[in-house]
Amino acid sequence: MLKPPRPHEVAGASSSDGPKVPTPLVRPVDVVSHTEWNLAGFDVVGGGADTFADRIGAITAEIADIGSDVLSLLEVPKRHLAAFEKALAEAGYSIGRHGRGRAVVVRTGMRTRRWAVYKLPTRGPSKDARHVVYSEVYVGTERWLFTAGHFEHRIGSAYDRTRVQQATEAFAKGDRLRSNWGIDVSCVSFADDENSRVAVLEQVYEPHGYFDVFEGAWQADNESVATLSGWSGTIRDGERIDKIKAHRSRPRRRAHVRKTAAGISDHLPTTVVYGAPA
Repeated sequence: MLKPPRPHEVAGASSSDGPKVPTPLVRPVDVVSHTEWNLAGFDVVGGGADTFADRIGAITAEIADIGSDVLSLLEVPKRHLAAFEKALAEAGYSIGRHGRGRAVVVRTGMRTRRWAVYKLPTRGPSKDARHVVYSEVYVGTERWLFTAGHFEHRIGSAYDRTRVQQATEAFAKGDRLRSNWGIDVSCVSFADDENSRVAVLEQVYEPHGYFDVFEGAWQADNESVATLSGWSGTIRDGERIDKIKAHRSRPRRRAHVRKTAAGISDHLPTTVVYGAPA
């Protein structure tokens, strides 16, 4: 599968360039009653295969308008996958398959610091639909990979939806974050798997920024930014974290997970933070 470029492969990159700040890919959305996924500047309307088929031409045009620093993310109905790939290939984009042919990876140029995987529904047209975004952020010469995901059909109880909505609103305001840490909120989303719910805060990093993901409600202190997450990890300037502890609801399911950029494999929907070697 396609891999993100290394720092020396990015045009104009050097150790003195400072952090590479990509443009936001996913904007905060209403996770309680939303009908659209606003991704990379355009909307993916949850209207089924016919809607997607009607929008293929417009989508490729919008991708071209966005530019080479952004990756698009779409949920692709399987019966329209071939048409989608053909349209992107004709538009000059690099595409590839991931896994057992259920996902598509699209890159829009060597300067791309964001890339996406299109996970296709595996249990019918409206079940197990998933979106997984990989965000590559440079902190100095260090490269970090993060994910932000959304599982539309496994939101859970009304209580869970309320908590996620409250976190989304708080993150979207941005003024509750401690500005002295140089954190700029660009995305709030959430994902799910069979054992744990995950809410992911995606941030734009400055040289001394950091990222904490752990289970709990919103906190605004000078050491942590909490999301409604079942995963924990910390990224600080000069550190690389490639080991994350997964907090499961049942103790016997707890495990340490080690992933790198080259080892994403079939764990795309469940892994929240990657530390990738520079």
